[in-house]
Amino acid sequence: MFQIAPLPRTLEAARRDLSSPKAHVRADAAHDLGQQGRTADAPARIELLLGALSDPAPLVRRRAAVSLADLGAEEALPLLVALFADADLRVRQMAVLAVGELAQGGDREVEGRLLGLTRAGDPSIRYQALAALGGLVGRGVRSEILAAALDSDAEVRELCIRLAAEHLVEAGQVAPEVKVLFEQGARDPVARVALAAEIEALELGLDVGVARILDLLAGRLRGSEAADERRAIFLCARRGIEQAVPILTKRAFGWFGFSLDPYRWPVRGALARLGEPRAARAIGRSIEHGRWLARTLAVEAAGEAGLDQFRDSLVALRGRLELVDQDVLEQALSALPEARGG
Repeated sequence: MFQIAPLPRTLEAARRDLSSPKAHVRADAAHDLGQQGRTADAPARIELLLGALSDPAPLVRRRAAVSLADLGAEEALPLLVALFADADLRVRQMAVLAVGELAQGGDREVEGRLLGLTRAGDPSIRYQALAALGGLVGRGVRSEILAAALDSDAEVRELCIRLAAEHLVEAGQVAPEVKVLFEQGARDPVARVALAAEIEALELGLDVGVARILDLLAGRLRGSEAADERRAIFLCARRGIEQAVPILTKRAFGWFGFSLDPYRWPVRGALARLGEPRAARAIGRSIEHGRWLARTLAVEAAGEAGLDQFRDSLVALRGRLELVDQDVLEQALSALPEARGG
């Protein structure tokens, strides 16, 4: 039977339940207080959550910290920072996460407290502190990002690679120490760390291996970020990775020319850029004769893969709302090489 999810508690119901002798009831109330956004009674809900930060049950304190972050309650920052010393690890973790979402760049006290957490303590705290600092100070966390490349925890090392790509590269220029970070990351013994490094390094044009990218495309490995697979597909096209062609061909067309792969259109775009005529023909047919959804997906694939041979066909679709999604069409046209001046 389908069940309708219950609505979040009203303010008064949450106030009542925060006095319950049962910790799980108080925790559920703290969760619900953060679910309604900045409505007129938000100040009253925030006040209740500030009190819940001192609840004797760790679960309640954790839920209250997350709800305060959801409400954008910057006034909670001093109490949340105080929870960095909480006896419960998960409370400390959620407090660091909440502070990272609420703090503003330039808050030296908060930045200093987070800095103190990046190289000591539990890996989950190091991870959240590094992520929070990346959001607050960007390039200002350079030394901490570089140090995290040697962290004993794989998730911290992967985060370091993602943050390095985001904050330590300007206009495609990669400093020698950052280049070494990516190259070492690509040789990491943990597969998902090596995968992240391969993706980010290839995006920057660095010469690293592609073994983990091929594992990802073949289904032998899962990326930790939703965009990893799509990025890997088009990196293979842009970097001319011929080893990927058999894997991509199977995904694009299946065993008998029919595929239900959710990425079959991006894969066909990548194959067409790699010079596979069968993929180019499939994209061309759908652009010219496909139904609305298939045509839109083919147009998107042509743009993402930079297939300039389809420019005239795409231009002819402008204004034809009944044939293709016009936003997707314009994005595809703007992505083609000539439109970028390349």
